[in-house]
Amino acid sequence: MTMYLLIFILFTLIAIFWMKVFLNFKPEDSIGVLWLGSTTVLYVFYCADFLKMGAYILIAVNFGLFIISALYVLKKRNLSNLLKTVIADKASIIYVTYLLLLFTVVHNKVPFWGDELRYWASLPKVLYQYSGALQLHNGYQSFSVDYIPGISVYQYFLQVINGNWSDSLLFFGYGAITGAMVLPITKNIKKWWGGLFCVLVMYMLPLFFFNTKNNDYAIFYQSLYIDPIVGLSAGYITWLVMSGDWNKKITILKYALCTSFLCIIKSSGIVFVIITHMVVLLYFIKFKRVKKDFFNLLNICGMALPIILWELWNVLIKIYGIKKELNYNLGMFLDITFLKEFCNALLFKPIFKPWFYKIANYFTFASCMMLLALIVLFVHKVLQKTQYIEEALLNYTSHSLIIQVIVYVIGLYGLCVGTFGGRLNSYARYISTVCEMIAVFSVCCMVYYHEAFAQYIKKIWNENNDGKPKIEVMICIGTGIALVLISPVRPVNNYRNTYPDYIVKDGQAVAEIFSTIRNSDNPDSWATVALLYDEPNWESDSWVSWSKQWYGHLLNNLNYESITYNTQIKQKHYYTSQMTKRDVKGEILLELTDGDEWQQDIEYIVWLHGNYVETPIYAWELYKIEKIDEKKVEMQMMSLGSKPKEFYNYH
Repeated sequence: MTMYLLIFILFTLIAIFWMKVFLNFKPEDSIGVLWLGSTTVLYVFYCADFLKMGAYILIAVNFGLFIISALYVLKKRNLSNLLKTVIADKASIIYVTYLLLLFTVVHNKVPFWGDELRYWASLPKVLYQYSGALQLHNGYQSFSVDYIPGISVYQYFLQVINGNWSDSLLFFGYGAITGAMVLPITKNIKKWWGGLFCVLVMYMLPLFFFNTKNNDYAIFYQSLYIDPIVGLSAGYITWLVMSGDWNKKITILKYALCTSFLCIIKSSGIVFVIITHMVVLLYFIKFKRVKKDFFNLLNICGMALPIILWELWNVLIKIYGIKKELNYNLGMFLDITFLKEFCNALLFKPIFKPWFYKIANYFTFASCMMLLALIVLFVHKVLQKTQYIEEALLNYTSHSLIIQVIVYVIGLYGLCVGTFGGRLNSYARYISTVCEMIAVFSVCCMVYYHEAFAQYIKKIWNENNDGKPKIEVMICIGTGIALVLISPVRPVNNYRNTYPDYIVKDGQAVAEIFSTIRNSDNPDSWATVALLYDEPNWESDSWVSWSKQWYGHLLNNLNYESITYNTQIKQKHYYTSQMTKRDVKGEILLELTDGDEWQQDIEYIVWLHGNYVETPIYAWELYKIEKIDEKKVEMQMMSLGSKPKEFYNYH
């Protein structure tokens, strides 16, 4: 892992060097472009079913650049000034220092008990084991429903560089992403004490939550996992639109990469692409930018690239992957729960024909995005036009902090008393993404206006000449303290792993796995299991019946008490079930649910440790397995027509 860290830093510095030589990019711009660009390239290789090849190509390119760099430096001995401007640049120093600190914090850490973190972190491990992509005979795409997030592809690249699977790299990659996105605003800091605090908060907050000793706080932050990255990217894009020089190619490139990355990191990322497009359009119209600057070919290509990539992705998925008809109903496609419910209530779905509902749903979403864009533009206009820019900025950021505290409380409520136990409800998750976007935009404003902001804080602090701050400052400080101190009341268990320990071809091998667990010296031993079926026929009543019998016989032999087992067949033979068993003492915790419905293309069922995992994947919480009669289970499996097959140990 230490050698990997040095290689990663070396690759970064070499790439910065050559981007400075050939493209004259600043280091703070190069780092963000490198990360976003490499993720996009890997995703293209992934869609073409050559993910591992793409990772090796990127590694080979970096090693090739290293050799060329050495020869270049030996031949050109007068490169000291250039090296100073690249290697000794403030942005490079900050980023490398941050990577070293990040490595120190996350070294030997394993993913913590969290919904999104555990779910998405399982993807790169399965990618690493299978070394494939979208082929149907590789079962792991079932993990992703109908897409693979770009962040998982990037994490896979980190594992390939390391040469072996490492849990710590999941944290390291996440932190490296956060640092790369925040880094460009550091150049706006003219005086360190003005804006450095804002940057340090954004850098250190993820490090704080990565520390598994702070379990209660880690629940909230790590359960969001993907969502902060979406909000972070969208917030940075919004700032880029407001402050970027659109006559520079680097601005166009960063905008295109950020928006395309939002499309591949998560399906709901397209929502924030729409937001940024609205902001761009309104910004140019409102502030009357030069039309030829806005409508030139590069700008049009930059804005169209995300949509083009998104449609290309649809085609590739249909050709190589799941081969399903994608739902182009924007309301259902974006998976924003509270907006979908709003649309359903507003549009009276049963009254209108489906085609009208789809059109109306689209315009409802577009109106919401337009409204949010107008709010962002209004804030920016206030910051630009008001004579008291410091007051407007302070009030804006204070409100942002208050909103974040409210979302934090909502998230904790979902953790403590939510339907799915430890799972964050969708309302908190998606609202938190928007708040992350607002927070990043706020921090960028604070850094950009850091001198005025610092002067105003000093003015308020000394206004009464008695050394006591005004109530507004106390509210801001109290809000920040409350954000740190609030923690869930529900006790948490720090699980040691989050990925499939075994992938089995059939249920027969489960008995053997349970036997291994039962005979373990550790009384709290457990396992994560994925059941792999070749081509289940989800339209078949016999398949559903067999599944219900198998689950019933299996669970009856686990010696659990008072298990509630309810099954029902929905329309089109979708199979859903719900089983819940709670023990507040932590002796046994079992939860199985699948939300609304199963998709017809799922190839296997996933057993995960922790809590509910997004539809359509089942998740069990199983630990401290009681006595199991594996022979009896085996006989029941055989009686149901199950045939013994081998299973694969992931350790």
